[in-house]
Amino acid sequence: MGITDVLATLGTAGVGWLASSLTTHFQHRREDELRHEEQSYKEADCLASLYEEALFVLDRNARTLGRGDDEALNTTLKILARIQLTSTASIRDQYDAAADALDAWAAKARAAEPKRISPGLLLIRSGDSEKKKLADELFPAYQESFHRLQEMMREHIATIRQKADRKRRGMP
Repeated sequence: MGITDVLATLGTAGVGWLASSLTTHFQHRREDELRHEEQSYKEADCLASLYEEALFVLDRNARTLGRGDDEALNTTLKILARIQLTSTASIRDQYDAAADALDAWAAKARAAEPKRISPGLLLIRSGDSEKKKLADELFPAYQESFHRLQEMMREHIATIRQKADRKRRGMP
């Protein structure tokens, strides 16, 4: 076996090694891209679930005028903590604004409700019409704040999904 045969063998081995290395590199790179893409979709799904729960909690509190048991309060606090930890600053601020508007409206709406006068008798005092009027004036502010929050959440989820789709198509 001459030197040319040795060089030819080494050259062939080198090209084979280079081809194998490049193939492995690109395969790992593609696997990483797929993993990141999958992670982006999971992030969007997790946020969608969180946002759904947050909107549910606000709606439930509106329907019950902010009344609830310890379990409802714990659920509300957990949702608030998750929003604070995982959401954008603008969504956190809008969630706080919606919750504040809800609290202001619910307090007036509760105060305007008819009240039981005596626990033993079925005597009920009529509601306070001035407080009812004030509550009616506050409710649109809550609704507007709630709908703005809903829209911001939709946009946030759509943005994350669009980024994942662009990555999948090889776009920046």
